[in-house]
Amino acid sequence: MTVKIKDVHGKVIYIHKEISLLDANLAGVNLAGADFSGANLRDADFEDANLLGANLSGANLTGANLGNANLTGANLSGADLTGANLSGAVLRGTGLTRRALNARNAFYDASTFF
Repeated sequence: MTVKIKDVHGKVIYIHKEISLLDANLAGVNLAGADFSGANLRDADFEDANLLGANLSGANLTGANLGNANLTGANLSGADLTGANLSGAVLRGTGLTRRALNARNAFYDASTFF
């Protein structure tokens, strides 16, 4: 199974989900609708990324930077967000709450949109 994304020039890139994206720099990338279910995204940088409707179910997002990312409608069920930065992120339609983020020791601030 692969993840289909476009680079900054609009070229389609396919990433096999079996490949670890540990510590990957995907800041500012349009990942709308991407399927990262079960992927290892530990410490990955998604700052300012567009993850609209992305499938992140069961993904390891431990320590990931999702600051100012658009996660509207993303599936985060079962994702490990321990220590993840969600400051300024848009979480509308994800089902995540402040209480759930607190329980996972994830970081958010007043600009995080639930």
